[in-house]
Amino acid sequence: MELKEFLENNPILVKVELASQMYPNLTRVIARNKLHNKIAELESGTGIQKILPQDLEAAKKVLSKLRDNIDEFLK
Repeated sequence: MELKEFLENNPILVKVELASQMYPNLTRVIARNKLHNKIAELESGTGIQKILPQDLEAAKKVLSKLRDNIDEFLK
């Protein structure tokens, strides 16, 4: 499943929070816009913004921590 599809199927996940943790060196607004633009594959300059492998790894890291917290809560 692609990140875009995953987020669309799970609207309970707040994208600004995910983006903030994926891109901790950016402000919340810039991180949110960066993630939105990549998911929407918007044009930028001479190309299209896309989810790159490092973006997927950052998302997986954040979502793995969330999964662990949910698992701990449900025990």
